Amino acid sequence: MRDAERVEGPVNTIEKSSVRAGLRRIGLRRIGRRGAWFGALVLGAGLLVPVIAAATAGAARADEPVTEKTEKTEKTEKAKRPSVDAGAVYLGRASCFSKPAEVDADAVYAAIPAYRTILDDEVEAGCARYELLMDEASRNFKAAIRKVAREAGYDLIARVGSVRNVADVPDVTQAAIDRL
Repeated sequence: MRDAERVEGPVNTIEKSSVRAGLRRIGLRRIGRRGAWFGALVLGAGLLVPVIAAATAGAARADEPVTEKTEKTEKTEKAKRPSVDAGAVYLGRASCFSKPAEVDADAVYAAIPAYRTILDDEVEAGCARYELLMDEASRNFKAAIRKVAREAGYDLIARVGSVRNVADVPDVTQAAIDRL
């Protein structure tokens, strides 16, 4: 193989050996003279696409008025969107929901017999009995929440007070207790 040949291009100079090495890395083993130009074109276009996209990002068309969003308007638009604390979600996805509901988990757990056994017998956290009873209570809680959501068509059930910017979020605590 010859030493790296320099090929003069319209914009810059490209070394054939570097193009060949780059093409070998992506799976093309042998290339000819035309292949080197094609490879240079492909590699060059791959490098230019992000640059062009960054340069034209946010550019408005000539017939559209240019509007600038200030930080204040972005914050007010964000504040108007429905949101929920992700740590307070019992069922569904915090990132996208259309029909939310709220539940008081403490009241539902207080109605679960396995959880009442933990409280009445003062079972200590960490022992095997506690773990078994808590597992059963958690399964009962999740099953009740799923039944309520399926019957009423809720796609998100979260802790009371955690859903923001939604008018009239129903409280399904009693419905969940009834499904136990």
